[in-house]
Amino acid sequence: MAEEEEVYDEEDALLYEKSMVRKHLYAKGQPAVLKAYSNMPSVMIAMLLCLALFLSMLSARLELQDYLKWPAFIDFMPLFILSCLVYIAATDYAATRLSTQLPLGRVVIIGSGLLGTLVLLLLFAFICLKLTGTVTWRWAIVISPFWVGLFFMQLLLVFTIPGFIRMNMLKTFFAVFVMIWMTSFSALLAALKLDGVLPGIHWWVVLLPVCAVLLGQLAVFDKQPVDVACRVTLLVCAVLLALRLDGSVKFHWATLLLPLVCVSVLKIIQISLGIDQDAPESCVRY
Repeated sequence: MAEEEEVYDEEDALLYEKSMVRKHLYAKGQPAVLKAYSNMPSVMIAMLLCLALFLSMLSARLELQDYLKWPAFIDFMPLFILSCLVYIAATDYAATRLSTQLPLGRVVIIGSGLLGTLVLLLLFAFICLKLTGTVTWRWAIVISPFWVGLFFMQLLLVFTIPGFIRMNMLKTFFAVFVMIWMTSFSALLAALKLDGVLPGIHWWVVLLPVCAVLLGQLAVFDKQPVDVACRVTLLVCAVLLALRLDGSVKFHWATLLLPLVCVSVLKIIQISLGIDQDAPESCVRY
């Protein structure tokens, strides 16, 4: 009787071991399978195309405003589409990059994507209404959706802290945190200057935090040749924009905006070739 129980225990242990091995293999292979069905590259390409189209239309408006005129809201249509693509990207990321054992993480990512879409839609709509003269709000009110998005972005960053610690990327977390606030500070200065609160401040001072952010990205983030070229181009364009707004130099707006279109095209090529690296999925996990 004791021998039968011993044989039964060995068989049960063997079956249990096999089931655990299969479960481990399934859990290990599931992310790769889900990632294969992801549409994230296509969504990112669509977002970059929208951005390139907006910059091209803006350049055409500034250069041809004496010859051709069209409603300003047409220029913002690519940005409205881009805002909707943010939600699609968030849902795709939650479905294909996060484990099924992390339902709370999926809810947070999808909720953040929905909120980001609403914030961007409101922000672009307010800017369009302001530029067309439909509303006479101060610029501080026009960009108010940006501050709502900034608040919830900070909550999302807090949510990702355990993932950054697990990946030993705490320095990257602090770098991202500082860059977000420096960009926000630049947006605040721009709104105050446009409202006439800071008439004596130069535009190079307003855009200085943005230039510092780009320099920080060159120092902290991955140094792939395409990424370095794109960030250097953005840095040069930021400096030229400040000089152009201050009246220190005179050149066509196309000279400033078309390089940004080229940056978008380079990123599209990078994603199409599979060179672009995905963000670590574990940074959004508990």
